[in-house]
Amino acid sequence: MSKTPIYRRFRELKNAK
Repeated sequence: MSKTPIYRRFRELKNAK
């Protein structure tokens, strides 16, 4: 799995919107 936490990836995805 990526070293980046999941919640961090999710936050970025939501911000990308």
